Amino acid sequence: MTLARVSKPVIILVHGSWHLPEVWNKVKSRLEAAGYEVLVPRLLTVVGPEPVHHTWRVDVAVVHDLANPFFDQGRQAVIVGHSYGGLVATMSVKDQSVADRAGRGLKGGFSAVVYLCAFPIAKRGESLLSTGGGRYNKWVIAAEPFKNVRLYILLVCMTRRIR
Repeated sequence: MTLARVSKPVIILVHGSWHLPEVWNKVKSRLEAAGYEVLVPRLLTVVGPEPVHHTWRVDVAVVHDLANPFFDQGRQAVIVGHSYGGLVATMSVKDQSVADRAGRGLKGGFSAVVYLCAFPIAKRGESLLSTGGGRYNKWVIAAEPFKNVRLYILLVCMTRRIR
């Protein structure tokens, strides 16, 4: 791995509910050609046509499992969430920003969150369900009852342009 590549943030691309990781193939190829290391996790809540009994918490664990080895090396990451992936990105960043981790004596962390046609939760204390009026849409299969789970957003300015 070159020094230039190590100095760039790792890019984590998180797909939405109706896609698989392959939706990011063209974006991943272009970012890699520009010298970025790119991770594209497969969310466990999106495994096929049958309902699963996982929640977004499992998807956040998948992201953390991929990101933590890079953080332990002192690397920073930019996470990009599309659609439902925005919720996963929001919750993945919670308490894992560069500043949050440094405050605990840890290296690395998320330096930016990018929402691409996604579900960010922009108000502290709001949940995805509450921002939609408090009821699931008819097409949503609730894996767990709504328990007024609090979601938080961390807004961080990107310091580098991604081409």
